[in-house]
Amino acid sequence: MELDPATYTCPDDHSDLTALVLQSLGGAGLEVARAWLPRFRSRPRPQPFEVIVTCPGPAGHPAPHQLTCSGTYRS
Repeated sequence: MELDPATYTCPDDHSDLTALVLQSLGGAGLEVARAWLPRFRSRPRPQPFEVIVTCPGPAGHPAPHQLTCSGTYRS
């Protein structure tokens, strides 16, 4: 899956949230949504998304907080 932007980082503590965004997008809903796409398309169009992820906070000082991440994905 391609994301745009390619990485997501917490602006407060600079934690990399990209894996959490990918995990949120990897749900069954996307697989079902892609199932109806015609097979003749060589590359699907970018799809907008917005997900809420929980940033674990800086290492050693857990202070989890939620962030909204948005962009586009292409599978």
